[in-house]
Amino acid sequence: MITFVLAATLLLHVDRGGETRALDVAIGAPSEESMPVWTIHRQLPPGTSSVKIPDIARGAWLVLVRGPEPMQRTTAKFVVAENDTRRLDIALHPRRLRARVMAGQTPVANAEVRFNNVDDQWNGAVTTDANGRIDTTLWSGGLFEVMIHRTPNAVPVMRVATLHGGAGETIITMPDHIIRGVLTDAHGNPIANGNVVIRTSTDEGRTAGLRARTDAHGAFAFDAVDAGTHHLRPYAAGYLLGDSTSVTIPDDERIHDVRMQLSAGYQRDVVVRSGNGEPAADAEIVCATGSHVRGKAFSDDKGHALVPTPPGEPSVLYVIPREGSLAVHRLRAAVDDASNAPVEITMPAGNASLRIDAMTADGRPLPDLSFLVRFDGETIPPAVAKESLRLRTSEKGEARIEHIPPGVYELWPYRDDDEVADLLDTLGIAAAPININVTTGENRAAIRFQERP
Repeated sequence: MITFVLAATLLLHVDRGGETRALDVAIGAPSEESMPVWTIHRQLPPGTSSVKIPDIARGAWLVLVRGPEPMQRTTAKFVVAENDTRRLDIALHPRRLRARVMAGQTPVANAEVRFNNVDDQWNGAVTTDANGRIDTTLWSGGLFEVMIHRTPNAVPVMRVATLHGGAGETIITMPDHIIRGVLTDAHGNPIANGNVVIRTSTDEGRTAGLRARTDAHGAFAFDAVDAGTHHLRPYAAGYLLGDSTSVTIPDDERIHDVRMQLSAGYQRDVVVRSGNGEPAADAEIVCATGSHVRGKAFSDDKGHALVPTPPGEPSVLYVIPREGSLAVHRLRAAVDDASNAPVEITMPAGNASLRIDAMTADGRPLPDLSFLVRFDGETIPPAVAKESLRLRTSEKGEARIEHIPPGVYELWPYRDDDEVADLLDTLGIAAAPININVTTGENRAAIRFQERP
């Protein structure tokens, strides 16, 4: 039987507020984590204020009205039901945005400044003049993420500013500090297309991670960095993950140079196959020692991968194919292993799933709860569990993992990094509070937590 879903229609009217030029209209699904992807596009010709937009699926949507100037943007949310006709009125409120961008005491001249409106979910880019000034029309003010592209090939550290336009000039300040560096291998050869992540604090006191990619000479840079201590960690395909490096920038230092190095370790030839012997392409292979991820690789279309492993100590491979399942394989230290044969890993069938409903003793859901996982006696590093298994409760207190192999899953709940560190220290002492014997098919566990006294 074929079921037809009747699409909805939006009748959009724009009060232009004196703007006579052509306007663009776009519709997309709102997102809490990123800017919307605009999937429906229309245009209002000069002087036209209304447009009919059919064939909209039921649900919640965001409509963007965009003018010819870079900050002429505004959005509005609307919800439609099946076969619904919805009228939406949007009024444009033009005002002048006058701002000046400063790096320390120096105007930031002729630089591109990108603005992301946090609340209304739109973005625009403006170039400062020779005096670091911006003078443009603004339709929708509020809280903005501001990225100032001052230094070529450098990643700008994000600032936060509240902008509403109107009378007066707003000063947007950025620190006048740059971290630049070179990433090399153990022999001093530059590593191209590598990555360096900086952990830094935002204007709102949150910790954020920004990534710079190295060029053909292994060079990278971060611009608009605050004075103080930052943590940099490099990684690149085919190399062991680098250790985090602390970099401290004094107030009076504008450019701070660093040199970072990665080791190729001992490259293990790994072959991943499915249960029927077929190559498992694009399987994620993570190498870890204890709870620390040391390297990562992905299998090719023949199931082969070269995985960097630490040569002087034993390690564990965690293999997660794209279609699901999980395999754990222990390795001896390379110096103790005389065999040069490929490491053969056959994936167990991922024919089980697990749903966990976490709630308080009185039945209220527990959101944002993560779990340390031990599978058939092997502890999965939290970084692997977070990224690959994604076992974290939603707002409804539900966590779910699909396509996993049957076996015994031991779970320890935790909220933050400090809690999981304590769990890892005591893992061999206390029994897991949650033990689930996962069998083929759907498995479900409802867990009630008592509040701490």
